[in-house]
Amino acid sequence: MRILYISQYFPPEVNAPAQRVFDFAKAWTDAGHEVVVLTGFPNHPAGKIFDGYKLRLLQRENIDGVDVVRAYLYPAPNEGKLRRCANYVSFMVSAATLGCAAVGKVDVVIASSPQLLVGVAGYWISRVKRVPFVLSVRDVWPEALVAVDAKVSRRLYNLLDRVANFLYKRADKIITVTRGAQDVIRRHGVDQAKLELIPTGVHSDVIKPMDPPQDIRVRYGDGESVIVSYVGTHGMAQKLFAVLRAAQLLADEPRVQFVSVGDGADKENLVRMKNDLALENVHFVDQLPRQEALDYIAASDICLVPLRKAELFKETIPSKLYEIMACGRPIILGVDGEARKLLETASAGIYVEPEEPQALADAIRKLATDPGARARYGENGRRFVTENFDKGILAEQFLSLLCSLADAPKSPGSLA
Repeated sequence: MRILYISQYFPPEVNAPAQRVFDFAKAWTDAGHEVVVLTGFPNHPAGKIFDGYKLRLLQRENIDGVDVVRAYLYPAPNEGKLRRCANYVSFMVSAATLGCAAVGKVDVVIASSPQLLVGVAGYWISRVKRVPFVLSVRDVWPEALVAVDAKVSRRLYNLLDRVANFLYKRADKIITVTRGAQDVIRRHGVDQAKLELIPTGVHSDVIKPMDPPQDIRVRYGDGESVIVSYVGTHGMAQKLFAVLRAAQLLADEPRVQFVSVGDGADKENLVRMKNDLALENVHFVDQLPRQEALDYIAASDICLVPLRKAELFKETIPSKLYEIMACGRPIILGVDGEARKLLETASAGIYVEPEEPQALADAIRKLATDPGARARYGENGRRFVTENFDKGILAEQFLSLLCSLADAPKSPGSLA
């Protein structure tokens, strides 16, 4: 079977959508199927084309056995409404035209959000190729734009709502990563039979506990400090200003050091706030390649997973939750709903109300003085994610669905 997987984000970009697409594409390729990933030129989140790439109309490459076709897009940072719109629309158009011609014959098309317009390109290509169309939904648009306070006009919201309804109606299957997302999509009139749940998961044989890198620990103290880390996007959804307020409340605890790794729309404002508050216990690190980012998780005593307070985020499970559990590190979670239920079922950390600096500071203070609890939470999380969210099994489930839609055998290979 020849699978076309469309995603605007793909390695060497290091966000969660890029990693999910790569992991599934790699698994299916290793099982003997042909996978073509149609993506853009790497520029997220700073809007600058990565070293080693040059913006052009099309480029082909092979990454770990996966055939990758890169189509033109307008590079834009993860901020600024007009430039981001140009970024999204340009990829949709080039994928639907140049990309459609370049990928050749395929048996099934998957289009993965974010962003929603990737689905439009995927639907168009599926019609041109006359093959089944699968819409993989990570962020439910336009609802997600409201959740991050993106100040979307009513006219734009209604337009995106119509686009979403169009795609939901015409997709042969819709994949979600949470049950809550299915609830939101059903409110658009979609029948449950069209929906499939395939969580993000993690390769627990690849991402696993490791000895804390001492060079990182010494960099932020004497090696005996309690390192509290956030590793991920510094954007509107994460609302990391509350973390800085918590750091301010813990300024009398010099042993507790905050390390924040990544980039995003709010990064500049966060650095400015740190300087304005003279927070000597807060350290920012630029975005790192995936393995180096995992090293920072391994070096951490406590890992933070925050999101802003919004009803839609109760239907969300941040992918970093799975990775931190796989690394065997304790979590302080500022996300209610499904993510909270998962954390508490696993007994992998402490939940605090989103955007509540005092509650966050209290939780950090509690864990900082209890290494036994940190160890237990880390061990519990590792065991839970290994037993319940192995990405190899999830890739097998996804492949079975694709084979049934394309009327193709699971051979020539197996993921088992």
